[in-house]
Amino acid sequence: MKQTPDEKQILVNFQPGHITQAGFLGTDTRHLHEIIHADAVILARLNISTEQIADKLQILLDTAKAAMESSVTIDDFNVRSTWTKGVLPCPFADPGVHDKVQVTVIRESTGESIVFSQLNIHLIKAHGFFQGVGSNYRLEPEHLVSFLKLTPEVEID
Repeated sequence: MKQTPDEKQILVNFQPGHITQAGFLGTDTRHLHEIIHADAVILARLNISTEQIADKLQILLDTAKAAMESSVTIDDFNVRSTWTKGVLPCPFADPGVHDKVQVTVIRESTGESIVFSQLNIHLIKAHGFFQGVGSNYRLEPEHLVSFLKLTPEVEID
C-alpha cells in the first residue's frame, strides 16, 4: 500500500536529526508498525496495558518533578528528574509538545535503574511505542513491567 505524504513525514520524524539528534529507532531495522506490534504482543501475553505502564511512569515523573531535581523515594523507587531547556513534539505529529524532562529511577531493593523522558510516557500511552532497539530511551516492555512491579488488571464481570 502506498504511503501518504503525511505518513512519509511521520516516518522521517523518527530518523536521527529531525526531532532528536539520535532519533527514536536506534539500531532497529524493523518498520515502525512492526516494532509497535511486537511490543503489543509482549504486553498482551503479560496482560498489562500501555495505560498501566504510562500511569505508573507518570506518578514517578510527577514525584520527581515535585522534588525539583532532588532525589526522593516513593515506595521502593528513588526518583530524580533533570530538566533541559526546550520542548519536543510527538514524532507521530500529535498536537502539543513535551518538556525535556528526564527521570532516573532506581529500584532501591535491587539497585536496578531505568531512565525515561516525559515524551516516553506519551509515546507509550498514546501509541504503544517503546522506541526501537538501541534507541537512547528504549524501554523494554517485559523488563519495564517487572521493574515497575505491575500486575495484570483483573476484569470484573
